[in-house]
Amino acid sequence: LDLSAGGRYVMWRSELERRSSLLATTPDAVEKDRLEAFIPSIGVGLALRPFDALELFARARVGALSYERDEEYRWDDDDDKWRKIDRVERDSEFLELDAGVSLILGDTIGVIVGYRYTSYELERLVDERDIRYEGEAHGPYIGAILQF
Repeated sequence: LDLSAGGRYVMWRSELERRSSLLATTPDAVEKDRLEAFIPSIGVGLALRPFDALELFARARVGALSYERDEEYRWDDDDDKWRKIDRVERDSEFLELDAGVSLILGDTIGVIVGYRYTSYELERLVDERDIRYEGEAHGPYIGAILQF
């Protein structure tokens, strides 16, 4: 049985270009967005070893962070004037599921095969615009293990 606590830093960057035709060499308009978050997480895992070298495992990690800051005014000593601090609301969530098999020979070299599913939702709301990213990735993986 495995219990974990930690965090994950996520950054999503996108760039969209609009061109008047397929033959245009330069875009008419470019829009860039960047959304990032640190998400604290907890996890649980289970591993079964029917033989010393063979391990069947399953893990789940989940994380969420949400905060909100109201609009306010603060005195700026450098400029000797009041500055407006905009309202901000952020929500970040993720889920990761991982299951597979590993085979390690001689406690040193081995192979791991599994399937992973990951889902993210990031949202940032401010007065002038809202940015939201929602996506998932999943699929099989294979890797080599070298431990000493």
